[in-house]
Amino acid sequence: MSRVIVIQDDSADAVKQAISKYLGTALISIYGKCSAFYEGSASATTELGEKLLLLKKDKTALLHGLQGMKPINWQTSSAISLKAENGELIIRAESRTKRGSYIEVRFSTIDAIIIYQGEKTQQSLVGSEADLVEYLERHPNLIMPGFQVLSKERNTEFGYIDILGLDRDGVLTIVEVKRRTAGTKDVQQLRRYVEALCEQRRESVRGVLVAPGIGFKALNYLKSLGFEFKRANLEKIVEEMRNQSRPNVSLEYFMEDS
Repeated sequence: MSRVIVIQDDSADAVKQAISKYLGTALISIYGKCSAFYEGSASATTELGEKLLLLKKDKTALLHGLQGMKPINWQTSSAISLKAENGELIIRAESRTKRGSYIEVRFSTIDAIIIYQGEKTQQSLVGSEADLVEYLERHPNLIMPGFQVLSKERNTEFGYIDILGLDRDGVLTIVEVKRRTAGTKDVQQLRRYVEALCEQRRESVRGVLVAPGIGFKALNYLKSLGFEFKRANLEKIVEEMRNQSRPNVSLEYFMEDS
């Protein structure tokens, strides 16, 4: 049976709370008077007027006008932040892959918000990098025993750090997650994150790359930097995510050191 939730209270605070609750698990439709600013390959401003904003389950954001097929602006698989300020609802969707690319929508009035959760059917497609990051956040011991997650998808000038945390000794640790065999470019990406955070925090930072596999050159490069590789058994993790169960198995069932 489908589930549609209609929010009766159209205040910015109430809508913000509703979106926060269902963001990433439902299709959220917001209609009202808003303006928008886009920054990316070019800058663009959309004047105040009636528009429709769609936030999809994968956090793709689409801003539509009252006419035409194509959206005015959009961000795919974005990191979405919400703020209620002076009676306005501010929704900012930042690209995870293009540094500095974002769309910010400011609703001055909200006429309707509908949250559609869809049918309660088993999810047939799982195992994206976002899924794996979320799974590891819920099971930090799969990264390493005693690991504590501080944040995920942390924005830096070089992109988004998948997982930031502390090892059992309290050492700041960056975890980069890949759902495919990792290459030298992935190691370089992790290196940029570690170097940037070392410079910012003035302390040592541990680097860990998690993937189903890693190339020979990439592994040698990784070890030369003093970073670590954790091999993720992607098939078993996806199986666990599909079953949505929590069997009592050893950590080695999912992960192993290189």
